[in-house]
Amino acid sequence: MPMKTDYFGLIRGIIESTQQNDAFNLSELSNREIMKLLKISSANRVLFLLCKNIRQYNYLEKTNRLYPLIDKIFLQGQEINNHYASLLRKIKRLFGANSIDYLIVKTERQIDYVLSDIDILVEKKRFNKAREMVEEIATDTNICDEEARWHFKFEDGTQLDIHRIGEDWYSDDFFDTTDIWKNVEYREFLGDVYPFPVAQIEWILNTLNIMYEKWSITYLDFLFFQKSRNINRIEANKIAKDHGWDIGLQILNSYLNKLEEQIKQNSKDNTIMLPIMFSNIDFLKIFIARLFSPYKNYRISLYYFLYFFYCKIRFILRGKSRVPFYGSWFNFDNELGIEEAA
Repeated sequence: MPMKTDYFGLIRGIIESTQQNDAFNLSELSNREIMKLLKISSANRVLFLLCKNIRQYNYLEKTNRLYPLIDKIFLQGQEINNHYASLLRKIKRLFGANSIDYLIVKTERQIDYVLSDIDILVEKKRFNKAREMVEEIATDTNICDEEARWHFKFEDGTQLDIHRIGEDWYSDDFFDTTDIWKNVEYREFLGDVYPFPVAQIEWILNTLNIMYEKWSITYLDFLFFQKSRNINRIEANKIAKDHGWDIGLQILNSYLNKLEEQIKQNSKDNTIMLPIMFSNIDFLKIFIARLFSPYKNYRISLYYFLYFFYCKIRFILRGKSRVPFYGSWFNFDNELGIEEAA
């Protein structure tokens, strides 16, 4: 191992492993370094796949003091996703029995990761019926009517958001929503087959989500965009320009291109460190561009302006160890002191 641990290089190499590679022998790291590796992976939402591959390819000796922690993280991640698989099967049965068309959006990432929630999109005319049915099986409900979204929590800790087409960023303010239902794709996800939007629509929704709500890019996000190269960039750029979010798209692409260039250079000095959050200047550019766009919506409100800076301050104070919009699904606080162990 180098004198200065290349955490990003290790994360990237391990989660992209398809066979054992002796270059990723973590037994040469100290417990403190391994814990830091896990926490950085968690902040980048790739902790589950990292631990899965460490176990599968024996990147840490089973006699190592931290190996039981790797096991614990992996099994807990499996359990959480099993709960989400069960929830989705219930939703599929409920909606199928009531002839409610729906799409899973902003959820599938083409790699193994632990879900924090599931987003489902429903047509406006069937939204209330869908909401009522989910409300009957949920333990807690949070109404965000101005966003056309209902947030549900369930007894096993899973969470589900139901969105209504025609409002929020599922509206014609951002793209032609009639395209959503034109080419629905049915793909396997969490052990069953579900409907998803085509890659172009999914790319647009994830792009808008980062630009107007998350303002940050994790390694999981970066990988999603890397795996979405088959979208029509010319068409996407035209949609962005026609609907007033082209400046935000340019800023996001700038971040992604810079990351890609750094990764190609195979930097070994820890300059590639995710997650990253939009700078204050870039956020203001996006905010002002939307403010003067003919497509006006609630996202130019003072609340979201202030919420960005709240997230930014929390991000900095936590040493960039927490994604602004997400907490970790694994509680490292319960493992306090383990990195100090000999």
